[in-house]
Amino acid sequence: MLLELPSQKIYAYPDEGFKGDLSPRSQAMLESQYERALAEGKIVVFVRDDETRRLVSMAFDEE
Repeated sequence: MLLELPSQKIYAYPDEGFKGDLSPRSQAMLESQYERALAEGKIVVFVRDDETRRLVSMAFDEE
């Protein structure tokens, strides 16, 4: 899931499609975070602010 600021839009992407747009370093970090989230029953959510060019990811419980 991606929350895009300041447009306040939410997008859902399959892991592989989204990961392809990231740098190799960010791809490796996402893979690790995604595997941990799956093992713990969580989802990974990204928040992107195009004005500051920041992308932050967090893992949340599915419930």
